[in-house]
Amino acid sequence: MMFKELFIESYKKGVKNRKFKDVYKDLSGTVYEGNLDCSYKKLISLEGAPKVVKGYFDCSDNNLTSLEGAPREVEDIFTCSVNNLTSLEGAPKVVKGDFDCADNNLTSLEGAPKVVKGSFYCTNNNLTSLEGAPREVERDFYCTNNNLTSLEGAPKVVKGVFSCVNNNLTSLEGIEGLQCKKLRLPKSILEKNGGFIEDESGVRTKYKLKVKDIKFI
Repeated sequence: MMFKELFIESYKKGVKNRKFKDVYKDLSGTVYEGNLDCSYKKLISLEGAPKVVKGYFDCSDNNLTSLEGAPREVEDIFTCSVNNLTSLEGAPKVVKGDFDCADNNLTSLEGAPKVVKGSFYCTNNNLTSLEGAPREVERDFYCTNNNLTSLEGAPKVVKGVFSCVNNNLTSLEGIEGLQCKKLRLPKSILEKNGGFIEDESGVRTKYKLKVKDIKFI
């Protein structure tokens, strides 16, 4: 099925406050072969989206307040950035590329997949906690520009950069046992702890934190 064949009359007529199935054919329970871009469609719901997408799924820049109805599995990038989401309930359980939920109104990461095969971006939200975040991220984890006061709930394994700059951290609770390649923290918390972070191969960042069991990989 060609992507352009999915469009239906309600979209052509300029109907506002649309569900996915109002813009495209109802694909509930199906497997979609290829990439599916439903960004900038003024969607308020993903009802009618396919169960599995064999490519990327982009529902960014809409009016979504919930991810209910989203695909259960996306074999490439999943992006729901620039919406009005407050949680990730209903998000795909399997994402084999990046997961991008930046620029929403998220107050919780509950509903996020447990493992993300690419990078995870939750920047520019209203998060005060990382509870619900993926346990393992194969590339980078960015939670910058939020309202975090601690890192409780943070991933345990980030195989790229873990960045949480531009937050209101008052403690480093939550990153005990973290495994990551590089760690970026707010200047205020770095100054509070002082020094340099090092591993066996040398300096990784400018400061050394008084936190046990951080392992650089």
